[in-house]
Amino acid sequence: MHYFNRGSKKLSSLSPGLRRILVFYLFSTLLAFWLSGLKYVLRGLLLPGSIRAYYLGTGEDQLLGGEAGKSLSFLVDVTHPHLFTVPLVLMVLAHLLQLCAYRQRLKNTIYLSAFTGFVLTFAGPWIVPLAPGLALLIPIGGTVLLLAGSLLCLLPLLSLLKGERPRNEG
Repeated sequence: MHYFNRGSKKLSSLSPGLRRILVFYLFSTLLAFWLSGLKYVLRGLLLPGSIRAYYLGTGEDQLLGGEAGKSLSFLVDVTHPHLFTVPLVLMVLAHLLQLCAYRQRLKNTIYLSAFTGFVLTFAGPWIVPLAPGLALLIPIGGTVLLLAGSLLCLLPLLSLLKGERPRNEG
């Protein structure tokens, strides 16, 4: 935080070592967003019917291959840690984007999209059991979060990789 409270408040003005750390962080976070998206694809959670079946169960006898719905304890176990970690990751990424020379309107749109995607993604599993017709909230939220999260990673990466090099003073 020392670097962000002093100096020019640009990513390009950071020391080479800190720039490398941020590049690694941004690449790994970008990978994490895309692996999360792949999880939805592999689980088949892209269409309302499959989403309802995943969260509500199929209604068929489980002994005959039907699936049980997700329990309240399952929802708590899955969403509880994400409610702490995802906003923290988004906040760090938003701070890095704020240090980039992009238009503020673009940055604000990305921030709003990321947090909207987060809310839809993690509220969706709680909403679907109560209102199965809203099952599309989950893939919509996931897609918005994936795209906004990717931009939160890619734009600072571009600034770090293409930015001006800090001058050696001395």
